[in-house]
Amino acid sequence: MKGGGGSTYIPYEHLVALGRVPGVGKNVKFGASGADIVNGDTKEVWDGNGVAYSWPTSDTITHLKQASDQAADRGKIVTCQGLAGDYSLVNQSKALDATNSSTLVAWDTPMIRMHSMQMTDDVVASANISAMEATGTTHYATMLAGNNRTLMAIYTVPLGKVALLAQYYVNHINITNKEARSVQFDLWSRNNADGWAKQLRHKKATNKDGTTNVDSQIPVFLTFGAKCDIWLTATPEGAATNVFAGFDLYLYDA
Repeated sequence: MKGGGGSTYIPYEHLVALGRVPGVGKNVKFGASGADIVNGDTKEVWDGNGVAYSWPTSDTITHLKQASDQAADRGKIVTCQGLAGDYSLVNQSKALDATNSSTLVAWDTPMIRMHSMQMTDDVVASANISAMEATGTTHYATMLAGNNRTLMAIYTVPLGKVALLAQYYVNHINITNKEARSVQFDLWSRNNADGWAKQLRHKKATNKDGTTNVDSQIPVFLTFGAKCDIWLTATPEGAATNVFAGFDLYLYDA
């Protein structure tokens, strides 16, 4: 870029975000619990309203529906990013049912992982929208009413990619008249390519007042190969609490 009669320096991370570095991308994974996580429970940080996340073992993320029929949302377009059964990256869009938005509609490509969903239409959804299996029982991603996109601190590295985790950040909000002494946040990974169980990679805790954002920069980036799950969990101590957390990834062609 040019400016002021000379060259303008553009930081590398900005070039990556702008898509100007071939073979390199960036993914910001921010999650929110939606509802309070119960005191002492450990839950993944996603908009599942304090419920534990269900990890698919095959490409069973096949359908989409709204929690209740909303006339204004019928036929509106939802776009998602996920992984097919072989962990290859999938971007696809699907319209909610045009006559009853709470009717299950099938994605074109079944998925084993769901990274994100967003409403890509001219409406703010007035009821939750979820990606599910064929029976409509298990929620693998949920856009809470009014958000128009998912908030999930959950990611799986696509086939043909390597991910570098540069930082993660955590926070919580206390309930009125109920104050958590702290909330412990754990960063986990699971190497599905080699069949490993989950591993704890890092941890942080927020303070009692719930006002201090904890931002953990990692000078030597953590590295995750293809098919590796990465996620954050939260464990409140002393009282139920609403949590927020996320992490930033650089994605390189393998």
